[in-house]
Amino acid sequence: MNRTLAAVALLTPLFAFGSVALADGNTATTSSIVAEARLAARPLKLSVVDQVIEQSDRQVQSCRRGHASVDTLAVLLRLDIDGDGRVMSALPAQVRADGKQSAEERCLERVATRLKFPSSGAITHLEYPFMLL
Repeated sequence: MNRTLAAVALLTPLFAFGSVALADGNTATTSSIVAEARLAARPLKLSVVDQVIEQSDRQVQSCRRGHASVDTLAVLLRLDIDGDGRVMSALPAQVRADGKQSAEERCLERVATRLKFPSSGAITHLEYPFMLL
């Protein structure tokens, strides 16, 4: 049903008004299907993002390089996750003055782009603090 709704939402500019025959034999107005699709597609909740990242903590922690004198190192990444749960981009939220990324940032970028989140039907943009212990 969600894929049907997503397909109809994409076709909305072509069919601004009218009715659509659904696979189950029913008909629905285009506007009601589009409204339902918009309600179903929501960005991921932070608790879901936390769960997925916590499940990959071993890979996240493998990114810690040196910094023996620092108890905890926080790296803030800007994540863009598509509606199917794939990470489209993972970039440091702040750019250093020299424009270079640290080894930890590059490593976390690789780890983050391999993460798979649940499908939400909507693009999720967020900044997430990866904690290296």
